[in-house]
Amino acid sequence: MTTAEYISIIIGIICAIVAVIALKKDHYTRPIEEVQNLKLQFTMTRALSQEVQKLIENYICQYDASNKLMYDGITFGQYLNLMKTKFNESFNDEMFRFLDSKELSKPTIESMTKSLEQQFSSLQQVQCQMKTLYI
Repeated sequence: MTTAEYISIIIGIICAIVAVIALKKDHYTRPIEEVQNLKLQFTMTRALSQEVQKLIENYICQYDASNKLMYDGITFGQYLNLMKTKFNESFNDEMFRFLDSKELSKPTIESMTKSLEQQFSSLQQVQCQMKTLYI
């Protein structure tokens, strides 16, 4: 074998090792910083959801608005009930503990974080809408 062939084999082995390490890091190693960010996003979204629910509840009580339309085809009462149902399904303590599970890969964590960010943004819009109703 020539020196060039040995170098090619060595480079191939190094590339394979790097690929295995990268795969392990992305899919099998627990990304601590990403999990902490996910848990923070979860906590912030849960808190905002509770705040928005409280705003809607207060509005319903203050203006007897349970049967008034909030959006096309959905009343304040229906929206609040839907929010409470989704909140109990998605933001319970069991789900928070699941975020600590070792089964979450980096792509899964990134996907969950992105979903929570979108939910947070939507909740901010509803929060803003509810606050303008009080003006």
